[in-house]
Amino acid sequence: MKKLTLALAALVAFSFATVAQARDQIQIVGSSTVFPYATVVAERFGQSGFKTPVIESTGTGGGAKLFCAGVGAQHPDITNASRAMKDKEKALCKKNGVNEIVEIVVGNDGITLAYSRDAKPVNFTKEQLWKALAKNVAVDGKVVANPYKKWSDIDSSLPNQAIKVMVPPGTSGTRDAWDSLVMGKGIDKASKDLKIEADAELGYQFKNLSLLETALTHKSISNQNNERLEFLGDSILGQIISIYLYNHLNDMDEGALTRMRSHLVNGHKLAEIGQKIHLSEFIVLGQGELRSGSYNRESVIANCLEAVFGAIYLDGGIEAIESVVHSLFFDEFQNLPDPNELKDAKTKLQELLQKNGNPLPTYEVIKETGRPHQKTFTIKCIDQATNNYVTASSSSIKKAEQKAAEMLLKRLDGNGD
Repeated sequence: MKKLTLALAALVAFSFATVAQARDQIQIVGSSTVFPYATVVAERFGQSGFKTPVIESTGTGGGAKLFCAGVGAQHPDITNASRAMKDKEKALCKKNGVNEIVEIVVGNDGITLAYSRDAKPVNFTKEQLWKALAKNVAVDGKVVANPYKKWSDIDSSLPNQAIKVMVPPGTSGTRDAWDSLVMGKGIDKASKDLKIEADAELGYQFKNLSLLETALTHKSISNQNNERLEFLGDSILGQIISIYLYNHLNDMDEGALTRMRSHLVNGHKLAEIGQKIHLSEFIVLGQGELRSGSYNRESVIANCLEAVFGAIYLDGGIEAIESVVHSLFFDEFQNLPDPNELKDAKTKLQELLQKNGNPLPTYEVIKETGRPHQKTFTIKCIDQATNNYVTASSSSIKKAEQKAAEMLLKRLDGNGD
């Protein structure tokens, strides 16, 4: 079943899906802030001759998790939100087959700071509020645990009172709005330069912060970018993964170990890990790349993660990067697939032909179309024993060869045309 999402940034956010045939009522989850407004809309909708939608207040984050869990009658059709969908929520939707997402803004969210009429007015700045609540801050060029206990510790003009703030839970869109509008905007330049948030996501604190800054800088912004660190990180990651697999998979031969390593260090897998630690939020891109949405592109995230690995190695040595890699890849190490399932189509075709005593297949580029940077290649794959052949096209010769090999495999197995 096709599922369409209409998520609203700011005050209200809806996500619509085709209503499942197994039920005749729209099911809605999401923001507790939006809940009263959505209830009024639902009641009026019910008065128009349709059944009144069922609405559940789960919080913005909770609603997104329920909505992105899959497609079908057991999943909600709409999720309200008090902010735009996050990258990781979109990734969860995509993973579970919720593929069509459209965001619509229908209102504006805002945060008001109130104080007693009897109290002296205080004009807090966003930077002061950030310093009051941040876990780590920059002091004298170093990242330290937040030392501020009273408002006056931050600025002598502020009240000499203990810092006490009540905030919504992490599943609340209002909390997300606070994090975005206040914490995200208020971080002081010194702390921002120290990439405090990035340190926290990685689980590693840089001593030489210029290395992290370079690792997060895309080539579209400067000649001083992350490409050299990416080269280094790629090599180091391959070495660490290879050593881990060698030490833990004693019954695997060289071919199986190679396939397993390729499975763990391919661009798609690295992008998944990068998304888990919200790496796209820290990548520095040129305006053109930002407008094109490159911060969400798998290749950009994967390359940046490799650059960060290279930076950690230079900053802390091999033990530091081993610790980070083992931590980030922990779930992958615990769920390694059968190496035979990782064989690509060309390898499987070669093994099948050799098993039958036949010569290896040949691959020939028979057509190239498109502009130099947007070429399409058409490959002919020939079984020399029978002169059976197939053709396939893709954006690279390698991909086209794999597609052709897969088609020929199906034909030889009797499952293709």
